[in-house]
Order: sequence, then structure tokens, then C-alpha cells
Amino acid sequence: MKSSDEKINLALEGLRILAFGSIACSYITASWIVFDSTDQVWVWLLIASILNFIVILILRSISIRIAPLVFNRIGKFNSILIKLVSLISFVSVPIDVISHSLIGMLKVFSKSQNLDNISPSEIDSFFELEGESLDEREVKMIQAVVRQDKTVVREIMVPRVDVTAVEINTPIVELADIMLESGHSKIPVFTDELDQISGVAYSMDLIGALKAQGSESVKLDSLLRAPLLIPESKTLEGLLREFQNKRVQLAIVVDEYGGVSGVVTIEDLLEEIVGEIEDEFDIDEPEIVNLSDYTNKDDHLDLLIDARVSIDQLEELTGIIVEGEGFDTLGGLVLDLLGRMPNKGDIVEYNGITIHVISTSGRRLKRLRVNRVSS
Repeated sequence: MKSSDEKINLALEGLRILAFGSIACSYITASWIVFDSTDQVWVWLLIASILNFIVILILRSISIRIAPLVFNRIGKFNSILIKLVSLISFVSVPIDVISHSLIGMLKVFSKSQNLDNISPSEIDSFFELEGESLDEREVKMIQAVVRQDKTVVREIMVPRVDVTAVEINTPIVELADIMLESGHSKIPVFTDELDQISGVAYSMDLIGALKAQGSESVKLDSLLRAPLLIPESKTLEGLLREFQNKRVQLAIVVDEYGGVSGVVTIEDLLEEIVGEIEDEFDIDEPEIVNLSDYTNKDDHLDLLIDARVSIDQLEELTGIIVEGEGFDTLGGLVLDLLGRMPNKGDIVEYNGITIHVISTSGRRLKRLRVNRVSS
């Protein structure tokens, strides 16, 4: 007969076997979950828990039935058995660590998989269901973030005609005056023409050079930083990554032929997400003015709009659908409809709305009036 101490030791080793069986089952189940493509992760976690419980019950039942046989028939192998089980118990420790690591990987894997599969249309559907319980500004911010991989730089850039740039032979004092007047701390510098960008001048570099050397000895070409050139078709997600990797805040946008089509800054990128950011240099001129608020004609659509307003905004304001390619703004639509350079006083009609050219600047459209009388 075995002593009570030996029986207790053997029973404890049996419990270790049970623990090993449970851990092994968890390891197998976790591996199955990690490499399974289903999104119902919680279902598999529930199944894993049930399987572990069943395994423990079965092994416990077997150990209870086998224990008397062990005590009566294989006592002489007791020391060998205990050493073997101890070895198995020792080996089970890294398996336990691996199983916990797999569970952690599972959580990260399942979250990233679900986020990657979320489409903008699904986000919009969620917001429609939530209704008024969500703040409108927060909704727009989330929608803008989700659409970063769909929106391209061309839609948010400052167009070529609005770019403030200087020629490389510009005197330093004149450059400082331009920066003060325009409110821009970073200005592209070109040689001969805008399509030949030499670099970007930073106000901090300019101030440092003026302080150290004086205005007479500083040459503009010695202050230039290499320009970041990006295509019009780059997504905002890619643009943000470029800004982070290159540690710059301004990029030169080029078209398919290599010509400069505009510039884009980190501020433009942020404004696409959080809305307009006004500083002390911004002129307080709203993009859209609802003139019907002043005429008390609620049955009229009467808007004074900046020509740079996007087609998406125009569709949202008027309820019309704009078809066609080659333009992204209201001004581009008017140019397409006119087929020539616009003049003040020009009028075009499109899908039930009338567009009046209110003001221009050279060849560029500035302010337009959009109206429609309800039937």
C-alpha cells in the first residue's frame, strides 16, 4: 500500500496533467481562432471555454477511476511516473505563455481586420441610424477620417493661380515683406517660371540668416530646402504619411505632365478633417452666404458662393446631381458650361439652377450667385 503522502503527491501530479490538457486544448483552439477568417470571434472564444471545461471534466473523471489502479498495480513505477509528469508540467509552462500570446494576437488581429473592412458607406449608414444622438461636427470629422484613402490631393490643394511664390533672384528683404503681407511662413521659390521649383523658403531660416549675416550678405538660394513633390492623385492618407516621414509641412502638387498645379500644406490636410482653421491672416469672407435670409423669400434658393466651393458641396446645397469630368469646383463647372473664359455678368443654367458670375480676378472666377425659384 502507498502512504498517504505518496497518494497526495500522485493526486497533485494528476491535477498537473489536467492543467496541461486544458492548456493544450486552449493552445489548439486559440490557433484555430487566429487563423480562422470569421468575424464572430466571441463565438469561438465561447466554444473554447466550453471545450476546456469538458476536457477538465473528462480528464478528472479518468484520473479518479485510474487512480486506484495506479495505487495497486504500478507502484514500482511511481518514481518514474512522477518524474515524467513533472517534466510534462515543466514543458507546459512555455505552452501556457504561447497560448496567452496567441490570445493577445487574436485581439489585435480581429480589431485590425474589422477596421480594415469598414467602408465609408457603412459609416454613413451607422450615423443615419443614430440620428440626432451624435454631434454633427464629430460626425463630419469621423467621415473625413474614413475617407482619407479615397480623397485625393487635387480636391484640397491651393490651385496654381492662388499660389504665392517668388523668383530665386528675389532680394531677401522683399521676400520678408511678401511673407508678412501674405501670412505664409513657407513660400515656394522658382527659377524663371513656376514649373521650375528650386526649393522652399522658410521664415525661420530667413530670420536666422538675417540675424547672423544681415540682409546684404544673405542669398535666397542659400536658404532653400528641397521641395516635396507629389502627384495630384495622391490620397490624403498617403500625403499625411509623406509629411510624417519627410518632416515637412508643405508639398508642391504636380500634374501628369510635370507642371505645378498647386501646393498643399499640413493645415489644408487638417482643415479637411476638422473644418476651417482661421488665423490672424485669414480674411473673414464666408464661402457661402444664404441671400434668402436677407430677402425673406424662403421658397427661393439664393446663394452667394465662392467659385472654389467643391461640387460635393454644391450638390448638398442645391440637391442637384452634377455630371461630367475634368472639374472639381463650382468655378470649374461654370467654365465647362461657358466653353470660354468667364466675364462678369455671364449667366449659365444647369439642372434647374441659374448661376451668375458676380466677380472675377483676371481669368479667374471669384464669386458666383446661384439661385432657383421653387415651383
